[in-house]
Amino acid sequence: MLIMAIELCDYTLRSGMPENSPVSERVRIASDLAEAGIENIELGCMAGYEIQAYYPLAEVQGASYSVTMPSEHFECGMLPECTGQIQEIRIMLHRGDWDVPVKAAKELASKGYELVFDIEDAYEYTDAELLLLCEKMRATGAGQVTVAGSVVFPNIRALHRITMLLDNNLDINEKIGIRCEGNASLAHFVADSFIGIPVRRERQLVVEGALFGKGCIPGCICTECMADLLNEDFAAHYDYRKLIQLISRIMPESNSDPGDSGSYHPVFYLSAKNQVDGDYGRYFLSKGVSLGELDVLLKKVAETQRLCFFDEAVAEQIYRAGAG
Repeated sequence: MLIMAIELCDYTLRSGMPENSPVSERVRIASDLAEAGIENIELGCMAGYEIQAYYPLAEVQGASYSVTMPSEHFECGMLPECTGQIQEIRIMLHRGDWDVPVKAAKELASKGYELVFDIEDAYEYTDAELLLLCEKMRATGAGQVTVAGSVVFPNIRALHRITMLLDNNLDINEKIGIRCEGNASLAHFVADSFIGIPVRRERQLVVEGALFGKGCIPGCICTECMADLLNEDFAAHYDYRKLIQLISRIMPESNSDPGDSGSYHPVFYLSAKNQVDGDYGRYFLSKGVSLGELDVLLKKVAETQRLCFFDEAVAEQIYRAGAG
């Protein structure tokens, strides 16, 4: 089991929820994520300078909260001083368009905010461009730099090149993050490769994703899957059960049979995790079982039917015993 400094950042509230979701529901989601052990929670994208609108969502202690400043609002003179409720502001960097956001970052830092830079489509950058950008980011005192992409990386060599360059040219107290979207399987392959890159031991890494893979573009890194991986292989202590219960509650489609589409669905992940035939999970879902209950039932299946074909009689017996 490996011990490394790896954190999770969840952006379900920014990208995976309807814009008209009630504040009370958003508060509950933020609380559940924090209580599940997620270290960093992105609350949304600021409309103008109304950062105060996000204060109610940042009530649970133990997590760090951030909002994204859209590129059309880099004039930040009207933004209030940091109160400590929302500690971080994220700034997107697009290739060659750095001066205005970097100037805004310095002003945000003077107001007490920590800074996270998202390097969009980082794989397009040359080494010379990244070195120049590192110099500019260091001057702002940024706390994190995220290698981001609206599509997944063309190859792992590019990810390795960029990550190692950042590791060798950023201050050691700056975190390096990964965010990619567009294809869930490839996104997870990129994330798994990222945490295996031999950065300096003191370097903090951050994997960014959303529940059920619902990012700005569908098919991002799934928070619940990464939490489970880090629990198993990196001695983390995320409450995986709480995360899948949260998915079951806020995303009703997760409680329905996914059919044979082949797309990611927690029922397939839980079946594979327990090494049982996926039809057991689908059978239980057809009975109205929630994802939280499903994990328990599949563990019972695994006690006698691991690596065996689906047996409806066994499934019904376990379902009835569980329902009772």
